[in-house]
Formats: sequence, structure tokens, C-alpha cells
Amino acid sequence: APGLTVLAGQPGGGGSLDGPLATARFREPLGVAVAADGTVYVADTGNNAIRKISPAGVVSVLAGDPAHFGEVDGIGRAARFDRPRALVLVADHDLYVVDASNRIIRKVDVTTGEVSHFAGNSQAYATLDGIGIAARFADPCAIAHAGGKLYVTETGGNVVRAIDIASKDVKTIAGSGKYDYLDAPATAAWFRGPCGIAADASSVYVADVNNRVLRQIDLGTLAVTTPLGTQGMIGTQDGTGSIARFGVGLGLHFLGTSLYATDVYGQTVRRIDPAANSVATLAGGAGPSGYVDGIGNSARFFEPVGLAVQGPSLLLVADSKNHLLRGVELPSGKVNLAAGVAPSYGSTDGVGSAARFSLPTGVTPADAGAVLVSDLFNHALRRVELATGQVTTVVGGRATGSVDGPFATASLHRPGALASDGQGRVFVSEPESGTVRMIDLSTSTVTTLAGLAFAYGSTDGTGALARFNAPAGLATDGQGLLYLADEGNHVIRRIVISSGEVTTLAGQAGGPGETDGTGMIARFTYPVALALSGGALYVADQGGATLRRLDLSNNAVSTILGAPMQHGTLDGIGGAARLNQPIALALDGTGGLFVAEYGSSLLRRVELSTLRITTVAGQAGIAAVAPGPLPAGLNRPGGLAVLPGGIVLTAPDENAVLLIH
Repeated sequence: APGLTVLAGQPGGGGSLDGPLATARFREPLGVAVAADGTVYVADTGNNAIRKISPAGVVSVLAGDPAHFGEVDGIGRAARFDRPRALVLVADHDLYVVDASNRIIRKVDVTTGEVSHFAGNSQAYATLDGIGIAARFADPCAIAHAGGKLYVTETGGNVVRAIDIASKDVKTIAGSGKYDYLDAPATAAWFRGPCGIAADASSVYVADVNNRVLRQIDLGTLAVTTPLGTQGMIGTQDGTGSIARFGVGLGLHFLGTSLYATDVYGQTVRRIDPAANSVATLAGGAGPSGYVDGIGNSARFFEPVGLAVQGPSLLLVADSKNHLLRGVELPSGKVNLAAGVAPSYGSTDGVGSAARFSLPTGVTPADAGAVLVSDLFNHALRRVELATGQVTTVVGGRATGSVDGPFATASLHRPGALASDGQGRVFVSEPESGTVRMIDLSTSTVTTLAGLAFAYGSTDGTGALARFNAPAGLATDGQGLLYLADEGNHVIRRIVISSGEVTTLAGQAGGPGETDGTGMIARFTYPVALALSGGALYVADQGGATLRRLDLSNNAVSTILGAPMQHGTLDGIGGAARLNQPIALALDGTGGLFVAEYGSSLLRRVELSTLRITTVAGQAGIAAVAPGPLPAGLNRPGGLAVLPGGIVLTAPDENAVLLIH
């Protein structure tokens, strides 16, 4: 029976999987709260869900659906969030959540999982006081509770708001809205992107992110002062008053009379003594981010954000980019893994599980027995043998850059999608540099085919005169033409390989949409992947949740699968089917088109003669690599290739390359 195996790399990192602490998966957790009985609640931001960890150490979804985002009140998985990033528990049963991208505050009853709207309205981006849904927020960031009130920082509005829990009355208590720095009474003060917040009976403390200082709001007078740090001076220096330095503070939490803070810039957890106006680093160290358990500055974090207290001597820290919860013991600063599966970043060549990647993304056949993989954060092109899992670096892997020339001196910059023409040439899109590169395996050289490094736009032209905006998916006809999904411009373009001449075929730059039509009349919404067959390009229109067809004879675009802007995972025919962030396409040579879905962590197959789509691998609602007989388990695939030896998928979040055979 067909099955899934890990071809190379060691799976670990972000995902979505319930179960015991040691195997559960989170994706970019940003907020954490702890109940009196030891139950932990997590704002699992990247999964658009609120997760619950029982006192027995079992992780489950309390509310929201990790496979879908939105704004829907309801119970449990029927509810929808859009990047919930912070939460606070009140009276041990009401969980208030900053639903960031919806710009509202939600309430979750932890006994039932029922989600309701508490304050704000997602239909408007503004700072407006009012009762409940009459109020407005501009990028709410963090939340705290004291004395019957919720306190919310508003990054976009540069203010601090107070919400009376009983009446839902939202009032601005500090900040005028001006993006600047000024200590002053109440709404005469100025902030620059306030985020982290903590409150006690007498004061509210705010991490004023872009001013690099800690601010204090006296709840008696509402006067705003700066007890720690110096405006505009970034750093990690411990000390008192203006001597102290901060980077980007996103998390604050009281334990007794001490205030604990996460410093994302410094990758640290710090202890603040408000009485002495002093700060000392408890764990982590300035320098490269990473994942290392240890004591004090020997430990390493990767953008720690939310934190909460569990028991008398343990901090729980949402280590967001490691996709973990970490435990920090008090007072020693000893850091351990608390929940999740540790990531396995690296750049090691080797066989199978001994190899290491750092976000493997694009994949294309090298020959019948191997694939080439773009290793994004290693800035490299790697070769992986299907029979053995042997990984070898072909080019790159040194400092990032866009230097052309022989393999020994050439460099890549976060390579993305790949396409090979069967003639020893591999084409690479670099979304961040805005270029399309050509790697000639026969001459061991790298050249820039089109675009100019770090110069962006939508101009047609030849070679360095052309401009792109986040170039993504590629397809080649093997006869001198290369096709490109120019994602940021929402267009499909053609490149003549011999000259580098770029022409826009369909869509209009800066005009996203889902309109069918010919040439510039058609509209796409973040097209990310292409497949070429029989004179037509198939386009994964990720933002529109559809599969489109571009007839190359007349540049006519039609929607052949899915319904515009209706994300889902429904198998079916044509417009009755639903797609969830399709990210990669590959033809199977027998009339089928495989579709890898980032949003649902599924591999699906479209029978092109009937336009029927069926699910091949992965399980809805689960995002974690689980080898074994199909459907097995996938985790947000990034690239897809079909070879005689099987189907190869990259798993960027897992730093692994997978094989279905």
C-alpha cells in the first residue's frame, strides 16, 4: 500500500497536533495563561486557535479551527479566530483574547469552549471609545487584568485602553495617538507601538516597543512615566533607571512584586524590580536566536513573547518561532522544554535523518532518481537521492547574497520555487531579492536571468530591466520559455530564457481579484504555483482559494476548481470543491494534477478530464508529519514534485523532505 516516509531531515517544529506534551504541536504561540488548577491556555497564533493543556499534560483545542481562520462566534472548533495573539484569564473561567487580525476582543468560556464577541468591531480600523461593539481598535497587541478592568495596548493607535468588564465600556486612558515619545498625564502622553502589558492594583506597565523603554501608568493619576530605559537606545544591558536597555518587549507578567518580561530583540527573559527600578536578565542571551536548554545565558530562545506563572517557581514562555512552550525555573533561570517538539534546523549534508535543513521549500526533479531542493534559510540548493536519502549541497550555503558566477563563489538569497528544463538548467525564484536566477549544472554557474536584486516593481523588459514583486512559482516548457507566478503583483509572466525578456500574460499589477477573462482583464489573488500541460498553465491562486487555467494560445483565464475566496477542504467537482491555500502543483503524467495545500496540510489530486478533486494524503485538522500508510500526516507542505520513484514533498516547518511511494 502507498505510504509516507521521511526521505531526509529530522521532523520537528511547528504544526498542529493534540495529545501528550512531548508530541503535541503548536505554531507560533504568542500568548499563555495559567489557571489556579494548573490548566494552561495558549494563544496558538499561527493555528488561529486557543489550545488547552490539562493538568495531566494533554493538549487539545479549546476553541477555533487550526485549519481555518475567520471571525465566527461559536463553541469549540466551530468558532473562528484570525491570529489570536494574547490572552488573560479572569475568575478562572473567562478567557479574554486579543483577536489581532480581526481587531477585536473575544471572550471564551473555558468550561464550554464558547466564544463570544466582547469589544471592538473588525469592520473598521480606528481608535474609538464606546461600549462593546461600538468601540474600535487599531492593531490591539496585548492584554492584562486588574481590579475589574481589562487593559489593552494598541500598537496601531499608540494608546492604552481600559475596558470595564461589567459594562464593556472601552476608554482610552493613556496616549494621544501620536507616534512619538513624551511622558505626560494620561492622553497627553505619546507612545511608539506599545505592546506588552501588565497591571496590578496601582499601576499599568507597558513595553513601549519602538521607544525601547518600559512605561508606567499610575492608575490614580493616569500620569505616564518611564522608569526603565532611555528612549531610542536599543540593547540588552541590565541596570537601573535610564542605564537599562531593551530591545523589543512583547510580554510582561507579574509574579508577586516582581515583573517578568520577554525581550524579543535580545532573545531573553528578564526580571524587573519595580520598587528599585532595576532589570536583570534571567535566561537567554543576546546574539543569534536558536533552541538550547540550559541555565541563564547558556539558554537560547527564538522570539519569546507571552509568559505566565505556573505554580510558585516556574515561568511558562511562549517561544514563538521555535513553536514551543519553554519552562523557566525561578530563581535559577534554568530553561527546559515544556510542550511541543523541538525544531531541527541545520545545514548538514548526510544521509536521511542525519541531514539538516533550514526551511526546505521548492523542489524539482534533478533526474529520475533525485530531486533538487531550495533550502531557504541556508540560501542553498541541495540534492536529495530518492533511493538513499543522501543530501548534498550543490550551490550556496554561505553568506546570503545575489552574486552570479561559478558555484564556488556564487550566492543565493532565500531561494524559493524551482523548475528544471531537463537540459541541465534549474530556475530559481527569489521572492525577497525580486529576481529569477538560472543554475546551469553542466557549467556549474549561476546567473540572474531576469530582475535586479532588491529592486522591485512590475515592469516588463529584458534581463535586469524587468521588475518583479515576490516572484514565486515557475514552470518551463523545455523549449526555451519559462513561466512565472509573480505573486506580489498578482500576475502571470513569461520569460524567454535565451534573452531574459519578460512579458506579462495575464492579470494586472496591483489589482488582485478573481475575475476570469483574457490578458489584463483577468485578475489573480496571490498566485503562487504553476504547472504546464497541453498548451495551458494551471495556476494555484492561493489568496482566491481556486485553481485557474490560462490558455497560452489566447491568454484566456478561467476558474476550473473551487469558489473564489471560499477556503475549505471539500472534495468534489469544479466549483463545488473547496481549496485551502494551494501552494504547489505537479502533473503526474497520467491526466492528473497534484495540489499541495498549505492551509489544510493535505495532498490532493485533480483528474483534469473531469475536474474532480480527491484527497490523497494528510488528515484535515492535523498538521504534523506522521509516516506510515496513507493518509499518514502532513504539515504545511511547501514544494511538490512527481518522479517515477514517488511523490516528493518539502515540509518547511519540519525541516524535512518527504516521499510518498
